[in-house]
Amino acid sequence: MKHLTLRVATVGVLLALSAGFAPSIQAQDCTDLVGRWTTNTTATVNIDQVDSKTGRIQGSYQPASLRERKFPLTGFVNAATEKGKDAGHYAVTVSFAVSFQEFGGITAWTGTCQIKDGVPTLETQDLIAAPNADAAWAHVIANHDTLVPLKREAPAEGEDG
Repeated sequence: MKHLTLRVATVGVLLALSAGFAPSIQAQDCTDLVGRWTTNTTATVNIDQVDSKTGRIQGSYQPASLRERKFPLTGFVNAATEKGKDAGHYAVTVSFAVSFQEFGGITAWTGTCQIKDGVPTLETQDLIAAPNADAAWAHVIANHDTLVPLKREAPAEGEDG
């Protein structure tokens, strides 16, 4: 029980520290999601801010097919655990959605963040809703995405890192 209390306290402090600061280039762990992430389809998820009180995520999404576009992203992260309950395995829960504006679609990702091989990894199930489809039942499809932080780029010679 002691480790759960320490984990929740640590998560709360780290979330509080990340709120209101400019985004880091690379997310460091599952308690600090601020940064740039890439999906298994090479799209980029930019998490610019996480509110320390509500867990609200704000950022943008850049599809691999439209690198010049950024669509607004909003969602939540929740690192709390049920008091007095130790289920054995812990993961930070995350959910966010993107509206593709003039294209009419909306995608929502929901999943967990866990450290895998030393790397914070978001494993999500996502629902992709499209206004146009071949049949009435085909407007919403399910998918799985794995998101990992983009690697830090070394500063160019003469630049500060």
